Amino acid sequence: MSKIDFTNVHQYLNDSNYQFIDVREPYELQMDGFIQGFACIPFYTTMIHKNIIQYVRDPQKEEAILDHEALLKVFDPTKEIYLMCNSGNRSGYLTLALQRHGFRVTNLGGIHDYLALKKQT
Repeated sequence: MSKIDFTNVHQYLNDSNYQFIDVREPYELQMDGFIQGFACIPFYTTMIHKNIIQYVRDPQKEEAILDHEALLKVFDPTKEIYLMCNSGNRSGYLTLALQRHGFRVTNLGGIHDYLALKKQT
């Protein structure tokens, strides 16, 4: 279990040991907001449409990653990576694919999880 989740993520956003990435599309950021400090690397327009990854039934299969070199330009394998999206599905898929290739990555979930948690405090 990761020590970072939506309850304490703000404490780590400026720590250079971590990479925080929101894989939602830009229009989704405009609709639902975003967490300052997360880089936006859109799942569809960057990862899928540029043939870096592809949808396969099991994201832990080798063929989920099409371009490992491009992946290394997007994700830093020396850092712990934390992903989020709208609901946690896209970031979950990408988490499994990246873990298969040796990345230390955690799926934080979706922005709606974060917003619901924020309402409670």
